[in-house]
Amino acid sequence: MNQRRELLSSIARTIQDYRDGILPRPIADHVERWIQQFNDDVQIPILNELDHVLKRTYFSKQRVLDFLRKLIYAKNIAGDNPKEFWRSANFLDIQGGGNSQRDMLALFSKCLGASSASATRTAVSAKTSSFTWTMVFSRATGCSAI
Repeated sequence: MNQRRELLSSIARTIQDYRDGILPRPIADHVERWIQQFNDDVQIPILNELDHVLKRTYFSKQRVLDFLRKLIYAKNIAGDNPKEFWRSANFLDIQGGGNSQRDMLALFSKCLGASSASATRTAVSAKTSSFTWTMVFSRATGCSAI
């Protein structure tokens, strides 16, 4: 397999769950069509850099779910009693455009509902509170902090 084909395939594999169910699953041919917008002499360098960056920065849905599952029991977030903490937690939902905040809340609600910390709360509230996603992610600072 030549370098170009390897890069196209690698990028497609990395982003395989991007907008899953909304857009067709990316394949190497899709990435090939996308790169064609650039001059031939810069396509391989762009593909190299894109592959490098995506491998380090793209968060797959599975990676996000794993992080959220760990977050439920993180002592630096939920303390010694996660069940009580999440039962009383509320989330700020003020995003004006887009759906990323609602999507994250839905994913977290799914994780919380499947955990032993859910108690009687199976859906994340969208009420305004002092506890927000910003606080969660600034305190957790990524997957490795859990």
